[in-house]
Amino acid sequence: MPARSYWQWGVKAGVANAWLRHDQYQHAHLGPTLGLTGGRYFRASRLSFGADLVYEQRRLLVPTLNAATTFSYLTLPVYVRTGSAHDRFHLLLGASFSSVISPVAPISTTTQDWHFHHQDWGLVAGMEFRVGKSYPIETTLGPLLRYGIGPTVEVRNPRYYESQSTVLVGLTATVLFHPAVIE
Repeated sequence: MPARSYWQWGVKAGVANAWLRHDQYQHAHLGPTLGLTGGRYFRASRLSFGADLVYEQRRLLVPTLNAATTFSYLTLPVYVRTGSAHDRFHLLLGASFSSVISPVAPISTTTQDWHFHHQDWGLVAGMEFRVGKSYPIETTLGPLLRYGIGPTVEVRNPRYYESQSTVLVGLTATVLFHPAVIE
């Protein structure tokens, strides 16, 4: 008899674009994302929970200084997901915690200093449509595994800057692994 609940894990990679509004101007910065994803699925429920550990890198343009600086972030989104592991369409909603991990100095502007060395909370909302086909994989670790691949789109609103918000939209390809015995 199949297990009533099980873990599913995988890797993800993609790009994300963030729109920042600060004082009198707005600008966007594009960067890559790379991370690990995992979650717990419950056979008796259409809801499951998951978490990702994502590395993000942004090249931030500062119009007032006519300069660009690269920043690296480590983000931990925790979310609730609808659907079972075998459904092609999923919705997710949760929260994220982000922190700058690259050494950077404050950026001086004509109005204030921006200090990037702090942690920020945000909201996570997104959807995933899995377009990949599943294949059995024989492993030395025990049971069969199978995987699917598909794009993930997430909209996040982390507070990277004090009293300012950033809207981040990403497109991510996710490769998932889960026990093949679960039907």
